[in-house]
Amino acid sequence: MSLIDSEENGATEIPGTSNDSLMVFLGGPIRYWWGEGKGTQLHSRYMMLREATHRSLSNDYLVYAPYRALRGPWDARAQHINDAAIFECDALVAMTVEGIPAEGTEEEFTLAQGFHKTALTIRVPLIGTQMEDEYFSKLKVLKDNLAELRTQKFAAPKYRRKAK
Repeated sequence: MSLIDSEENGATEIPGTSNDSLMVFLGGPIRYWWGEGKGTQLHSRYMMLREATHRSLSNDYLVYAPYRALRGPWDARAQHINDAAIFECDALVAMTVEGIPAEGTEEEFTLAQGFHKTALTIRVPLIGTQMEDEYFSKLKVLKDNLAELRTQKFAAPKYRRKAK
């Protein structure tokens, strides 16, 4: 288990590392799970894969996850917080599920593209171990794409920072 995995209270400063951390917005359908999807087997599966994805990405990147950002009754004004996070992030990763409505996620994806951010999608399989294996293979490819983005972003001298 990494130092980040042991922390459940947010970002962690790791001694000896630079602050060249790629910031990733982890999006996905939330509203559907508040309503008709709540408590279903698919919901449990989605939450398990979302958490696994969040932990995997957090081992290498600074991850903003809207489903963890705010607690309490939703107020549409709070969407501006997510929009600001999209503006500040380097990449948006949208976890989608075939057949599950994700209007907000689609809007965030479009917003990220409008801000000239890297916007990537990873599909969550519906059922089955083989599909789960396929998902984790896709997650590895996604992480390879993010690693390349980080290399491109921080290779330029103007982005080089000294570690504190």
